[in-house]
This record gives sequence, C-alpha cells and structure tokens, in this order.
Amino acid sequence: MSMRSRLVLLIVIFVFVCGCADSNPTPPPKVVRRKIASTPSVAETTRQNPVVKSKDQNKSAQDPATTLLALKDDAIVYHYQGVLNPFLPLIKEKKEDTSKTAPDKKKKKRTPKTALEKIDLTQLTLTAIFKEKNHYKGLVEEPTGKGHIVTTGMSIGLDGGRISNILKDKILITEVSENVMGKTVTIKRELKLRQSSGE
Repeated sequence: MSMRSRLVLLIVIFVFVCGCADSNPTPPPKVVRRKIASTPSVAETTRQNPVVKSKDQNKSAQDPATTLLALKDDAIVYHYQGVLNPFLPLIKEKKEDTSKTAPDKKKKKRTPKTALEKIDLTQLTLTAIFKEKNHYKGLVEEPTGKGHIVTTGMSIGLDGGRISNILKDKILITEVSENVMGKTVTIKRELKLRQSSGE
C-alpha cells in the first residue's frame, strides 16, 4: 500500500470511530410539576374584623348606597406613616426668600460700550506709550490691526477692567470680579510695552 492510501484509510477509520462514539442520545430533562402552597397575602392579614349588624342595619343593607359604604369600611387600610414616598426626591432643596436675596445675588451684566470692552486683554498688545502734557497715554492694538488710544480711567477688557495707571513701559489694569465663594476680588493685570526687535 502506498502512503496515500494509508492516510485515506486512517481518516476514514477516525471519522467512523468519532461518529459512532456519540450514538446514545441524551434523555430530555424531567419536568417537575407541583402545586404552589397558598400563603395568606398581606391584604388578607390586614383586613379588619367584620362587624356584627343589628336588625335595623339589615333593613338599610338593602339600599345599594349603604352596601357600598359597608364594603368601603371593610377595605384594606394602608398606613404610610414612617415610610418614604418613592415619588418625592430624596434631597430637598432649600427654598430661600427671593425678595431678600435677589438684589445681592443678581449682579447686573455689564454691556460693553466701547470696542475695547469687547476684546479680552490677552488679545490686546501695547504698541506705544507717549506723554501728553503731564500724563501718559498708550496705544493699544487689536488682533485685526486697529489701534486705540487709551488714558487712565478707561474701561478695557471683557472682565470690566479699568486702567489704573500708565507708566513708561506698561499699563496697569484693575479688574473687580467675583470668586467661587461669592466674594469680590480685585485682580491687577498689566500690559507691557512690546519691545522692538532692534533693542
């Protein structure tokens, strides 16, 4: 026999042995049937004791309205004291008197009046400072290239800053803002004069 025929013979024997090994089918699982024991429900245990009716009540029992009222008295009573209501939120918000706290909490939003109040300080560059009579003035440039002359006391920046002082090489700006705790904080910022490349 050649090697090829031996290999084919081994494969046929292997398939035959593997196929015959699982000839016994597994039996279906057993179905268990039992009656469920009846336990008294909560409604039956909380039912009120029946009331013995007198003869006068039997006469009025023929009236359908009184029978409904009698059935209503036998109804199940639910006592909800000490139980959480699932429809109410667990965390209750404290309601404050808005008439007293409204003026303190509400801070008027500043509306920008000039073009410099619409631009953030980080976008402005101080191009020049010059002296006119007894005080200094500055030339501030927008990112678009437009220049503005600024003096002491002008409003500048998005955060409502005011120019507090103009020195020979920088402009000092004071901003009043509110921190996370609700307190007003004064922040001092400065715009430094841009040095030319030759210096």
